[in-house]
Amino acid sequence: MGSIPKSTEGSITTQKKYDVVVIGAGPVGAALALSLSGKGLRVAIVEKRSRHDLLADRGDIRAYALSHATIEYLKGLNVWGALEPLSEPIQKIGITSGESLKEVVFKPPAAHAAMGAIIPAYRVRHAFLSKVIEDSVIDLYDDVSISNLDNPLERYAKVSLSSGKRLDTLMVVGADGRTSVVRNLAGLKPINHDYNQKALITVVDHTENHQGIAYEKFYASGPFATLPMPHTQSGIVWIGDSAEIDTICSLEENLFKALLQDRYDSVGKITNVSKRITYPLQLTFLSQLYHNRVVVIGDAAHAIHPLAGQSLNLGFRDVMMLSEEIISAHQVGIDIGQGTVLKQYQKSRRFDTLELISTTHGLNSLFSNSNPLLKPIRNLGLFAFAKVPGAAAYATRHAMGLSGYQTPQI
Repeated sequence: MGSIPKSTEGSITTQKKYDVVVIGAGPVGAALALSLSGKGLRVAIVEKRSRHDLLADRGDIRAYALSHATIEYLKGLNVWGALEPLSEPIQKIGITSGESLKEVVFKPPAAHAAMGAIIPAYRVRHAFLSKVIEDSVIDLYDDVSISNLDNPLERYAKVSLSSGKRLDTLMVVGADGRTSVVRNLAGLKPINHDYNQKALITVVDHTENHQGIAYEKFYASGPFATLPMPHTQSGIVWIGDSAEIDTICSLEENLFKALLQDRYDSVGKITNVSKRITYPLQLTFLSQLYHNRVVVIGDAAHAIHPLAGQSLNLGFRDVMMLSEEIISAHQVGIDIGQGTVLKQYQKSRRFDTLELISTTHGLNSLFSNSNPLLKPIRNLGLFAFAKVPGAAAYATRHAMGLSGYQTPQI
């Protein structure tokens, strides 16, 4: 691999060849690099923030819902061991329509202890970045940004960094999020849909245990989700019309706490509410995931409605499939950045991505709607779903990631 240090501070202009350069050291980008490590591939990660800032940052109060299949995958990457003590198992999921007392309950099959787990987002990022730093095979270029991307069909793409370094690589992978620089530089055009909604995120302390139950409560104004976190804490995701969420976010604490108490009364008294953050919701989809030697994954490739909490799980499934395609091609001596490899990857991800987009988009359209004609349809739909033989079991397996693509052996 050579002697590139694990930090790249300084202004020395150098050139280095890689098989894969990943842009973005978040959980999805780091997972891809770790999946390829030790497989005879030269791998680098480029991250615009410094490792020190990332490891010190605890400001993100979001929580990730990891499916059972994702957890099995993280075990193979040797990341789950650091995360498990910080997680809260999801014992069941309760779904209701806000106007109805009917509840659809999903529980794990007898062979599984839990459906998945809830973990603070910053803990997941810290665990993945720490594992990358420990890995002597992966070169981490942190605190640098991309200044140019040359993406020819021929042998190497060229990634120029703000530090003066240039990385020549068979494949560039953009894992740099919803506002992906790589996607833009590669000329990949997203299809966007503005939901005219925002999500309000906060964390609450309460007097009684949540029993590991996650709730998704559908109101005409938008979904309201609770995520069981360690001890007597829960994450709250309150989705609604943008103006309404802005108003709710600006309420003084006692009034805001009272509104939360009214919607989440199964955990005793809510004693404390953390800071509140909001962000706008937009659907982003790419009909073309790659161009020449550049491919995008995770939120750079698809941003979905958060009501099902499946965004990160979808990104990890991108990683599973792309790493499998890369390793298979490399083992037989095929140029991993050439069109047939990336075309196969794109084909492998199409159905899974579209299925999740259509499901979340459809549920949001049906339930986040004040049309009085839809109220009986919503209530009848939940009741009918609960009565259909095998429907809950199928949905449970899907939520746990046990249907479709199976977790590879790392």
